[in-house]
Amino acid sequence: MGARIAGRQRIILLLACSAIFFEAFDVSIVNLALPVIATDLHISVASAQWVQTLYLLSFWRISAFRRPAFRLCGQQTHLSFWMLTFGGASALALFSHHLVPLLIARAGQGIGAALALPGGISLLSRHFAEGAPRQKAMGIFGAFAAIGFAGGLALGGLIASYYDWHWIFGSIFR
Repeated sequence: MGARIAGRQRIILLLACSAIFFEAFDVSIVNLALPVIATDLHISVASAQWVQTLYLLSFWRISAFRRPAFRLCGQQTHLSFWMLTFGGASALALFSHHLVPLLIARAGQGIGAALALPGGISLLSRHFAEGAPRQKAMGIFGAFAAIGFAGGLALGGLIASYYDWHWIFGSIFR
């Protein structure tokens, strides 16, 4: 009953699951850190909310073009590029000490995530046969989204409160 996942398929599944995990983790981890970010940057919490809003707006605007994004990101190299874009923007956010560079970084993260996710789904659809193998792969993919979201909620406040809020963006580099 349990179909085994071949070596190449395992790598593709890991790559796709990494994309959804970090996207979900990043969305949720920032929410709990916003008051700490506002205090550190000497801005209001309402202004700090733009850190999350800009990420979601850039993600949503790019995601509005899902069909071209699936074509653009349907290869493993394209998925890797957009994941690297997300990682580079995370590095910029990690080292941001002012609001404007942080907002630019968050927009870059949103764009990288918005184009990495359809790439992950496209790869899974192409490399896993219809039926049970694809359903299993999509189930694992969905589980990584839930784990990322819950992990971000659990760690966001702890990192921001007891360490330094910059590390909520650097957790992918540890």
